Amino acid sequence: MWTRWEYRAGVVIRGTGAAERKNSVADFDLGANQEKDDRVDAMAVSPLCLKVAFNIDNKHGYIPLKADYHNYSAERAREEKVGFAPCECLNCCPNDAAQIINVFQQINTDNFHTILKDPGGVPCDTSIVTLMRQKTPNKGPTACKLSPIDAAHLPNHLVEDFRLFMPQLLDPDDKFVLANFFGPSDAIQLVGSFDQLVIRGPWFPGQIEWLMKAVVDWMAGDYYQNILLQDAIIAAEEIQRAAEVQEQAYKILQKAATQDAKKRFQQEEKKRERQPRNKDQVQKQNAERHLATEIAVHAAEEETSRLEDQRKMEYLAKFSRLKVIRHNERTKQILAANQAHAKAESVKATAKAARKEATKINKQRAKTKRFLSIQQTNKNMGQKSGEHVPLGASEGGSLNDSKNLHIWAIQFIASFRF
Repeated sequence: MWTRWEYRAGVVIRGTGAAERKNSVADFDLGANQEKDDRVDAMAVSPLCLKVAFNIDNKHGYIPLKADYHNYSAERAREEKVGFAPCECLNCCPNDAAQIINVFQQINTDNFHTILKDPGGVPCDTSIVTLMRQKTPNKGPTACKLSPIDAAHLPNHLVEDFRLFMPQLLDPDDKFVLANFFGPSDAIQLVGSFDQLVIRGPWFPGQIEWLMKAVVDWMAGDYYQNILLQDAIIAAEEIQRAAEVQEQAYKILQKAATQDAKKRFQQEEKKRERQPRNKDQVQKQNAERHLATEIAVHAAEEETSRLEDQRKMEYLAKFSRLKVIRHNERTKQILAANQAHAKAESVKATAKAARKEATKINKQRAKTKRFLSIQQTNKNMGQKSGEHVPLGASEGGSLNDSKNLHIWAIQFIASFRF
């Protein structure tokens, strides 16, 4: 049972829904204490004033269900004595509640209080039509359509591809276990729900994109393409077997029709032989019938040959279309995989160049710091500035004093690009 109520100016809106709980006053033991769920159910089915019921619940901890309760009568008398406004809940004003429900779809922030004060003052808008949603049968979860052998190949591919993807997510020096992010059990579970949406969001950055790319790469690979090719061959063989069965059926029907025609011809021939006729006339009729039979047999053979040629052409056309469709799909998948791979390689190359440039700059900074540290150490030890030639100075140029040393160090540092 669920109940939702809203109290404002003596108006209570509530809704109830059956969920195998107490749905009527008769379901309650009126002498027993009400638990939390019982109080919720009682508020949903109580026929009494809901404003008074709220006050009794706050004071005494239960919802009244009958008007002869002493606390209910006393609370109602107290509210009337102190001059409470008349209650307008659905139990006290059922007609107003019915009118509010009748124009409920027309309520907005502008006319809300107006409708509460005078529910019958707003005419019902007949142009509003309640649309009923058609119920659709619940379909069970679909299983992976791949064979067990093929379904075992994809998890291995996903785990291996994640091993290559992991360095992009974390630094190579970080000590993390791959299985903590995506392991064989996760891959097997994902493949088992291959035709379902089981992931609700990324667990780590780039997870969805990586999974999509890994699956697309696998589907564009030779292994899955061989599966599609085998399926196409099996489908073509089934079409061929169906065509052969249909052809055999045509031959059986043709043979039966020919035998039936011969049988009727023989019966008519016997019938004619019983009748006395002129010998020349009989021979002429026999020749005509023989010629007609040959013409009919020849026409039947031509029709059979035409049907066979037509079936062969239809089979070849179906197989050619299927082959072209498979080829186009594979070409698109390979092109998409190549583009994604090229994009990934470009990103990797850019990142590698940036890391190389950062390493070079860091080395230059470290070299400069070491040089300045050596100069400072020599100065502290009391060595003369003219006795030491700074690292990187030309053979003909030496620093004669401390001032020149500082000027040279500043120029040396400024020569690097940070």
